[in-house]
Amino acid sequence: MANKQEQIFSSKTLTYFLQLTETMNYTQAAKILGISQPALTQQMKKLQAAVGAPLFDTFGKKLKITDAGYEMLRATQDINERLTQAADNIQSKSSADKGTIRIGVLASIDTKVITEFASEAFKETPGIKIVLVQLSRKEMREQLTENDIDLVLTYLPDSFFKNWETFSHKTLYTDELLYISRDSDEGQGKDKIWLGDIDRRAWASYPEDSYLGETLSSAFNTAMVNEPEVVTEMEAPEQLAEFSRNTRVHTALPETYVSGHTVGEGVNAVPFQPSIGFEVGLVYRSEKIRTPRISRFLGRFDDYLAEQSYLSRLENK
Repeated sequence: MANKQEQIFSSKTLTYFLQLTETMNYTQAAKILGISQPALTQQMKKLQAAVGAPLFDTFGKKLKITDAGYEMLRATQDINERLTQAADNIQSKSSADKGTIRIGVLASIDTKVITEFASEAFKETPGIKIVLVQLSRKEMREQLTENDIDLVLTYLPDSFFKNWETFSHKTLYTDELLYISRDSDEGQGKDKIWLGDIDRRAWASYPEDSYLGETLSSAFNTAMVNEPEVVTEMEAPEQLAEFSRNTRVHTALPETYVSGHTVGEGVNAVPFQPSIGFEVGLVYRSEKIRTPRISRFLGRFDDYLAEQSYLSRLENK
């Protein structure tokens, strides 16, 4: 069986076959290939014997390809395309200046810094295509596990990721949630506000299954305080800020968001007591660091942040 496969799929035999299908003339094909016509004829006879059917028929002086020949041609072209694609994939994975880097970001995280860095990276290495997509926590976990994405910009730590030991991470900055109240004495003149003292009548919060939603619920449970009545759930801080601005409903926003945006007049923004803090960072499969383009991207990102920190870039609106 192995000998038959070697006869059919040897690079030389398939090259001869493809050339003959292009010229449909033994003499011309042999000349292009740099071999004698009898040698080409002999190779085609061996190939036809191996597949068990004639690949060409002769009608007068004209050479015609048979149905079996067309099937062989499609298979040979498919093999060549697959080999070419495989070579391209290998080259892109082993090259530091070619290929694609896919980055997933949670909707609640500001993409300003990573977008600005992507612009700088493109100027330096235009052969690298950076794909930036918003993903849910579930999509993030699934795509990281299936190796469908290279890096994710997410909150840390996050127990939602299973088999955490298979991942590596790079912390970019620390953040905390601030209590946002409007036209109220709550939080006014205070350094912090206890969870039990906040207005419980109406509350704009994050989805229950989101990282920030779970973090808030955990904080209330730990403090043994009932959560306020949630009147809306929104994923992104800018959505909650706009809703709060229009309705005067209280909410919680990341300190980095408040520092870099105008959240409206008459706003009190104070930390919770106890504080509700978290980190933001990049997470990736540990073996990704061996991929040249990923390693170079992360190294260049380190240099970029050494020039100016992530937090200062984020707050510099």
